[in-house]
Amino acid sequence: MGAESCRGAVATYPRAVGALGGYLVTSKATAKLGVSVEAQRARAGWGVLRLYGVVVGRNQGPLLTVDSLQIPFSALWGRGVVVADGPAASLVRGGPGDNVSAILGRLHGAPPGPAPARASASSLPSLVVRGGSLQLTDNRKGLSVTVGVVDASWETGLRFPRRREASVREIRELRNREQSGVWCRKSDPARKPSRPAPGRLA
Repeated sequence: MGAESCRGAVATYPRAVGALGGYLVTSKATAKLGVSVEAQRARAGWGVLRLYGVVVGRNQGPLLTVDSLQIPFSALWGRGVVVADGPAASLVRGGPGDNVSAILGRLHGAPPGPAPARASASSLPSLVVRGGSLQLTDNRKGLSVTVGVVDASWETGLRFPRRREASVREIRELRNREQSGVWCRKSDPARKPSRPAPGRLA
């Protein structure tokens, strides 16, 4: 009976622990962001939690979808590497479709009373993004940016990504470019800047 019980526990571990871990992660993120955070499926491995079909802010667009999210248990104390596969973000700032200002205000806002201790960079796990994409519309500045196929890694203690490969498909001005003072042109990756030939005047 002991061996059978052990085998049964091992068989149910991925689903049982995964369901519990998925609930804890999504409920905590929902409370933190103020928008719904859902996962279609959650599975636990040895020392890691995997979430599949993650949707953030379903009623707001959604803001973010992630094909799969791998979170090591060591992330609880700021160690390990979180891996996000296929994240796609669609963010709107300003205007009737604004879906990020409230979240930013919630994250930056300080509750009354003594300020809580903020987590240092060294207490956060590293992050790896594979095959991500971003659509950003800033109605306050009249800009729209689409970035496709992003692979990047953020290491603990570094302010900027250590490695990033991104192709900017389109950067265009929506409106009020004279008022905003920002001018953008559509990028053409096939076009290369002309340079004078060696030994000849331009």
